Amino acid sequence: MKIPKGFRFGGVACGIKPQRRDLALVVSDHPAAAAGVFTVNKAAAAPVIDGRPRVPAEGMRAVVVNSGNANALTGPGGIDDVGVIRGAVADALGIQKRSVLSASTGVIGQRLPAMKILAALPALAEQLGDHSDLAAEAIMTTDTRPKMAAREVTLGGKPAVISCIAKGSGMLAPQLATTLCVVTTDAAITPRALQDALVRAVATTFNMVSVDGDMSTNDTVYALANGLAGNPRMGEPGVDLDVFEAALRDLLGEMARAMAADGEGATRMIEVVVTGAPDDACARDLARAIATSPLVKAAIFGADPNWGRILATVGARAGSQGFPVDPFKARVAPFNVNYRYVAEELRYLLNDSGAEAIVVHSQFAPVLAEAVLLSEDANFFGHEGLDWVAIRDAAEHDLRAGRFARGASTLTQQLAKNLWLGTEKSLWRKAREAVLAAKLERALGKRRILAIYLNVVELDDGVFGMEAGARHRFGTSAAALTPAQAVVLASLLPAPRRVDLARPSTWLKERSRRLLDLLRDTGRLPPAEHLRASAELERILAGPAPADDRAEPPEEAERAQRGGEAHGAT
Repeated sequence: MKIPKGFRFGGVACGIKPQRRDLALVVSDHPAAAAGVFTVNKAAAAPVIDGRPRVPAEGMRAVVVNSGNANALTGPGGIDDVGVIRGAVADALGIQKRSVLSASTGVIGQRLPAMKILAALPALAEQLGDHSDLAAEAIMTTDTRPKMAAREVTLGGKPAVISCIAKGSGMLAPQLATTLCVVTTDAAITPRALQDALVRAVATTFNMVSVDGDMSTNDTVYALANGLAGNPRMGEPGVDLDVFEAALRDLLGEMARAMAADGEGATRMIEVVVTGAPDDACARDLARAIATSPLVKAAIFGADPNWGRILATVGARAGSQGFPVDPFKARVAPFNVNYRYVAEELRYLLNDSGAEAIVVHSQFAPVLAEAVLLSEDANFFGHEGLDWVAIRDAAEHDLRAGRFARGASTLTQQLAKNLWLGTEKSLWRKAREAVLAAKLERALGKRRILAIYLNVVELDDGVFGMEAGARHRFGTSAAALTPAQAVVLASLLPAPRRVDLARPSTWLKERSRRLLDLLRDTGRLPPAEHLRASAELERILAGPAPADDRAEPPEEAERAQRGGEAHGAT
């Protein structure tokens, strides 16, 4: 995970749990604006009671999180324990007690063993550094894997990073969902603007997750923004704030889906998308009704395409709540959508005909999307369909070269080209591509564009989508791809039909190695995992390349040289 400037992370075992890490610390080396969203449970835990009135605020420096004990329903003693721990963290870091926030998760109703936390703080403070993976592990309870991710955006011409670590597996209900989440960013933003953006982002992500229908006592989402990116400080509505909020919403959406997929006992994950409802409140209500329906869950678990249960649930909820929704006007479409069907459905959507786009949301290995974005559109979450900086750079390069040599297409433009425009090289095609890309961004948003792209991109002659590509190239699912396999798939995107993994070409080898190094250098792949992935990558790429296959595809040569800055071929 890429870490924003000025933040350090740590995670140790303090003994609350018999095994595994159980104490995490997130520290900003510079005073940060802070915001928070909390559970609405009336039996709120002590850290929630302590933190809720103290945000939004300026000058926050640290968030300490323990797992294994919720410090909930522990009376005045629980509040006292929070104060003692905050004070000890402040002393260990040399900061003020009021600049420390706290959160807990674990067993409800037992007194927090505060002395164990105090004893572990010196070692935790000493460990602080580029250890977001340790912090993410330390906040886990029944989670089977750590959850963390990051987004990069451009604000006022300055690059900024938004990252988060999160936990969530059980007690997941549509009301924030049982989660602890710490968002960190080096963007400059006022506490009020950060709070408003966080509330809106949580409303459509964590607040919409459901696994078992139970609400926690400890749900907490904190956000810290220290401003070290150097962008003009955001406080009023504007383009930068829109970009920031879109990236934040997408980031929390990824975490929400990761929680649902990691739900206790879960074997399936579905995403319910409601469009065309009278208003947002109605759409959220219907989506929750479908997601929490035992009959719908049973059908999904049994892999039974019983769409009647979905429409029956919609009809029941609409009738009980008086929503002006008519299930008889619904259109039932196949779930296993192919390439051409997605194109046709999107055509309807962009023409504003009222038809809904049906998109397959496959389970992908997390590193796969990161590798694809670094390969095809490193600034994907920082533009609105067109990357004007890349276009300017490409134009200057082409003028010097005297020919069209460098592409500047974003991933969104590539999707528009692949679905509708073909490979014709002309300014007219590029103009149409730009218009369609802008429409896609407005109609779908980043997350769905990326999902569609991963489901329809070509991986070989007649092989479309990462799921099919993973099985075709490696005999495994897209969710089970290793980092090395993900890098190879992402690297062959410029010319997938030319690649024979039995005889890898020089350009594929160089591109794959460079992309794997970029994953490490940008913090998306820890050094230890990079070493293992490098060894596996060399095994995949083993074998001499024939002499006539050593040259790069002419149209892709410049793009391969640019590595993570590439934005696709024109």
